[in-house]
Amino acid sequence: MLTMVGGQLPATTHDAPVSIVGPAAMRSSIIAAAVISATDDLAEIVRHSPCSNLEAQARLHVATTAVAASVETYIECEALDWFNFDPAWDPVARVT
Repeated sequence: MLTMVGGQLPATTHDAPVSIVGPAAMRSSIIAAAVISATDDLAEIVRHSPCSNLEAQARLHVATTAVAASVETYIECEALDWFNFDPAWDPVARVT
């Protein structure tokens, strides 16, 4: 299963959206790892690259955009994981 899901991931950096189909738990783990990776990349840029020139500012902007996109994907993924067709299911009662 991991090989099938991994085969859907791009091999290099890219600008196109990616769709991942597979078990929810595996999908959630992959997306969470993407959030962590993007956040780590952003933190490294902030720690080690002063924004004193346009190139550094562009790298910071790209990294920030990647973090925002991965977080939005993570939020949407979590919403899908919580969705339930059962009319008797009460998500508020499950949280408390």
